[in-house]
Amino acid sequence: MRNRLLKKTVLFMTLTFSLGVFAACGKEEEKTTAATTEATTVATTEATTAAATEAATEASTEAASDSKDSDKYDGSYYESVAGRGVISISHDSDGMYFVEVSWSSSAATNSEWSFHGYFDENGVMEYYNCIKVNNTFDEDGNKDSVEQYNTGSGKLKYADGKLTWQDDQENIAEEAEFIKN
Repeated sequence: MRNRLLKKTVLFMTLTFSLGVFAACGKEEEKTTAATTEATTVATTEATTAAATEAATEASTEAASDSKDSDKYDGSYYESVAGRGVISISHDSDGMYFVEVSWSSSAATNSEWSFHGYFDENGVMEYYNCIKVNNTFDEDGNKDSVEQYNTGSGKLKYADGKLTWQDDQENIAEEAEFIKN
């Protein structure tokens, strides 16, 4: 892209210079030099401005496209049958996704999984080293947390605004769909 723009700039400057020389034929050398210098300066300024504008537009379009692609996974997804599970996804500037899953067993207990990874071109994230924590709440709302494991693995699959979650340890979300809120 830049090579093509550079070629256009050089061609434009050459044509402008040639026109200046052609128009000045038969006139005094001093006037020709001044006219050519002025025409070249104007052409260079216009070409530089056009190149900068095109480069900025291209960079902006690429950034918007990258941002749009990675943002499609971000958000909260709710288990569609009983509403017991919630998957929250966010990402950093490198495209790594951070996932937190909360699954309620009752009003007094829930489990939380946390892991990170990358979605591939098919909308699939394979993860490892997932941490699972079981939480119990007493009648005053105090939470007691116990880590159950930190070696979990599985997959998230994204399609049409929906997620499926395959937990290799317990298969807690077997066949459940999570709908993006």
